Amino acid sequence: MLQKKFHPFHIKDKAQKYKKKQCVFYFKKSVFLQPKKRTGCGAVGSALRSGRRGRKFESSHPDIIQKYTATAVYFFVLKSVFLRANLKIMRKETYLIVVMGALLLLAAACSHVETTYYPNGATQSIIHYKGKKEHGRTTYFFSSPNTVEIEVDMKNGKRNGEFRRYFKNGLLDTYCVYVNDSIEGLEVMYLPNGCKSQEFTYLHGRKDGPHKAYHIDGSIKVEGGFKNDLFDGPWTYYDERGVVVGEGKFQNGDGEVTFYDKNGHPARTTHYKNNKKEGAEVYYTPTGEIFREITFKEDRIIDQKTDSSLIR
Repeated sequence: MLQKKFHPFHIKDKAQKYKKKQCVFYFKKSVFLQPKKRTGCGAVGSALRSGRRGRKFESSHPDIIQKYTATAVYFFVLKSVFLRANLKIMRKETYLIVVMGALLLLAAACSHVETTYYPNGATQSIIHYKGKKEHGRTTYFFSSPNTVEIEVDMKNGKRNGEFRRYFKNGLLDTYCVYVNDSIEGLEVMYLPNGCKSQEFTYLHGRKDGPHKAYHIDGSIKVEGGFKNDLFDGPWTYYDERGVVVGEGKFQNGDGEVTFYDKNGHPARTTHYKNNKKEGAEVYYTPTGEIFREITFKEDRIIDQKTDSSLIR
């Protein structure tokens, strides 16, 4: 076996690879052939140490090919090494390209868009699918042409992203954000004139946090709060002038609300249980006398009494 050292590369190869080949080697100063065994190979070393560029060399050793060309071996071995390295890289790159191409083709085959139409030919819905599940922007339309009713972002069959509902005049009706099919954060509702109607705060799909409602002119109508979908904390009601017309206090959906007349006297008191009217709703005269009682059971009227003599 010979070890061939080529500057600036160090390449090892076996001499028997080149046996039975007739080659003439022209040595360069930067090329050194060093025999692994000294026995019978001294001629190689001595000739190579005294060799000059372009000088021929013939070995008498039986394991060494007669008439080598160092330049030929240099380029042959170098080319062979780089070819093998390039082939490995090409194989990896080809494999990755094939795999990525197959995945892209599979994704393209699984993803599709379905469009439905109204009897009048107008578009009813445009739904993007990934496999059998909705994935991407889903759009629903009113029967009037090109009038969007609902836009929602879907991911693997669940609402994930922005949700918008529109009025027929094109103005926004409702806006919120979904996370895994549940509303998260602020939900804003609007009036047909573009002004805000209500605001709710959600946590994991449940109303939890501040709540506001607005008059048609944009002034605040109600301020309150929710906890786990139930009325909670103080609630205040206003008229268009900003005057307080009612107050309530709740805890986990239970509580009562009192509304006032124009003079600030109690006009009506309503009791709630679990967010529903429960028990007597009492109406008062300006002098504070009770003239009507309506009894509720889970928001349904089950009895009512009225004293007509007190009604003015």
